[in-house]
Amino acid sequence: MPLTEEKKQLGRRNFIKAVAAMPAAGALVWKASGMTPLRAGIIGPGGQGRVLMENSPPSHIRLVAVCDIFSENLERGLEIARKAHDPRAEGFTDYRRMLERRDIEAVLVASPLWMHEEMVVDALQAGKHVLCEKTMAHDIEGCRRMIEASHAARKNLQVGHQRTYNPLYREAKE
Repeated sequence: MPLTEEKKQLGRRNFIKAVAAMPAAGALVWKASGMTPLRAGIIGPGGQGRVLMENSPPSHIRLVAVCDIFSENLERGLEIARKAHDPRAEGFTDYRRMLERRDIEAVLVASPLWMHEEMVVDALQAGKHVLCEKTMAHDIEGCRRMIEASHAARKNLQVGHQRTYNPLYREAKE
């Protein structure tokens, strides 16, 4: 089916707009290529926390701190962080002390569910972006409190619903 003159003109206009935008897009790509990895800490390097750590590309996120009250998890998490992200990664048993580090920009929260709300709100109030493992909180009010803290701090809050994206679960649903 041949293009109408109207479609040809529309195509030319869009091409010209795209070419005009290329210097800006090129500048954006150039800027992004010079960006450094996000400096982050993790609270709760247990089973799911270690999966997050092992799947966090050091080119995008640099894990510089690990926190857990269970010494075995702390040591295993530090081993991963020091090997793949930062040989000087620091260990903490009190997450509030980790949040005091000004160089940490983001926090991954993979602690037990009953701790999510408090830890996420504290991290947001400390000026950190947060990725919280699911389930977000015990109740709607806890979720609302976390969202309000994100808005108040003007920081990102992401909830990790990894199984939503897993092809095995999609196939099982089919």
